[in-house]
Amino acid sequence: MKPDVRNELDELLHEAFSNRQSRRTLMQRTLAVGGAAGLAYVFPRAIVAQEAGESSPGVHVPAPEGVELAEEQHIRLSMSEPDSMDPGVSSGYDELGIFFNIFDGLTGIDMITGEVVPRCAESWDINEDGTEFTFHLRDNLKWSNGESITAADFEYSWKRVLDPETLSLYRPAMHPIKNGLAIDAEENPMDFNELGVHAVDELTLHVMMEEPTPFFPLLASTWTYCPVPKSAVEEHGDAWVEAENIVSNGPFKMVEWSHDQRIVLEQNEHFYGDTPTITRAEYTIFPDDSTQEYTSYENDELDFVWPESGDLERIAGDETAMAEIHTFEQSNCRMVTCDAKTEPTSNADFRRALYAAIDRDVVADVILKGTATAALNVVPADIPGNNPDATNPVGEEAALAALAASGYDPSTIELEYSYRTSGNLKLVAEYLEQRWPEVLGIKVKLNPIDASTYSDYNMSRKDQPFNTKYGTWGSDFADPSNWHNQNFVSWSDHYYLSWKNEEYDALAKEAVSETDPERRAELYRQAEVILVEDAAYIPVYRGVGTVAIKPWVVDFHMQPILAYVHLRLPKIAAH
Repeated sequence: MKPDVRNELDELLHEAFSNRQSRRTLMQRTLAVGGAAGLAYVFPRAIVAQEAGESSPGVHVPAPEGVELAEEQHIRLSMSEPDSMDPGVSSGYDELGIFFNIFDGLTGIDMITGEVVPRCAESWDINEDGTEFTFHLRDNLKWSNGESITAADFEYSWKRVLDPETLSLYRPAMHPIKNGLAIDAEENPMDFNELGVHAVDELTLHVMMEEPTPFFPLLASTWTYCPVPKSAVEEHGDAWVEAENIVSNGPFKMVEWSHDQRIVLEQNEHFYGDTPTITRAEYTIFPDDSTQEYTSYENDELDFVWPESGDLERIAGDETAMAEIHTFEQSNCRMVTCDAKTEPTSNADFRRALYAAIDRDVVADVILKGTATAALNVVPADIPGNNPDATNPVGEEAALAALAASGYDPSTIELEYSYRTSGNLKLVAEYLEQRWPEVLGIKVKLNPIDASTYSDYNMSRKDQPFNTKYGTWGSDFADPSNWHNQNFVSWSDHYYLSWKNEEYDALAKEAVSETDPERRAELYRQAEVILVEDAAYIPVYRGVGTVAIKPWVVDFHMQPILAYVHLRLPKIAAH
């Protein structure tokens, strides 16, 4: 899209939102200016602007007063085949949409307000300096098989994450707990049973932190902190997560997992809390949800989907379809990650050349058709301590200057880019395959990896060289430590880049335990400058979440952080 057309469309957006113009009028004017491509650019931004002014961030579809409910409270959803159904192992993909409905941690996130609320713990105490927490469990907690849950189940589950035999993909989540980092050390690791968590009695869990960690109740709301049943794990091994064996503690239980076909959840009759209105959730598993989801939605086979850019032009021209669309700004960053130990990406100037050569507006507005926004810094705007000024120079001139500083002859370089074959990632990969040679004169080879094995590939990079690969992070909780300390510091190295900057590590280490919020945010802002300047992590874009929800799904609420369908509140209206 030409800059002058984009500018005119932005003016239309501003005018429409200022004057509360109808969506229909805006669509008509947009078609006249930019055609179908213009619609794809405008409509997600229009809905984001409108809904941001009407409610809290995310998606909120209240139930109309006096709404009549359907007799059958079933909801139909979609997902890809889970990487792992074990919350102590998963690094977080589509299975999170199951976890948050069949498991419950000590704390959780209210889907309406976005605030931390009690779940399995009815309350907690914190000592004066924020280094010790005492959680008081409810006295009516049960597993889905009817057996009681105690504080010992949480102690076992958290220590299990750091047990080398568990092969957890999200061990850094436990680093803030006393001895967590020492247990996870590569050399001379401490025994995982030394993790600073202890069941005082059946209803009391005492947690000691490595440093002051006032945000710990927020961290404890994430899936890695959910309890898992020791008896089922020991009896069935890795197969404990299969539908015939799984035991959980959330408002729902999994009753079917037909691999690569579907997953079915039903109410957990032993759940301690309020019984949800939804009685059954059916998840259709698609091998490529980006091309099949919305078609199934149009055929009334699904009640909720995430349309992809290929669907948007068709939706934008249909007023009825538009009325079912909800869009929100996501708390994430899609990145190119670089091997910092292997040439040429071990050279920071070369990495900066890759950073500078990417035209992020083209990626967001043309390649992804308005379903993304350009990202020059890593940490999103909704996370405290983010730094929008932490950027590098961009453009062809800056790219060539950085390339010259690297000392490499571009004609000698063939760069490999590996990516996960799901959604629109192929389109972005193909753009990079064209753009980097065009600007830098290097050769680029694409290495597509099936979504089902991408986690294994990513883990294997710890010991095997590569050049560049797709990386993504979405906020698990609203704190900068979730980005810097769990991903980018050298002792976490979540993406196995072998990147280390001592000044960055020192800033992130100091920041995580700083109790003054302003000082803490400033330390993280300084750290992000170094993170982006070194360019081992190259931010490219952030998702603009676009979802389609059938009009009979009401009382539906989704937060922008960990934007998955939570089934505690939704209802199905008569239709």
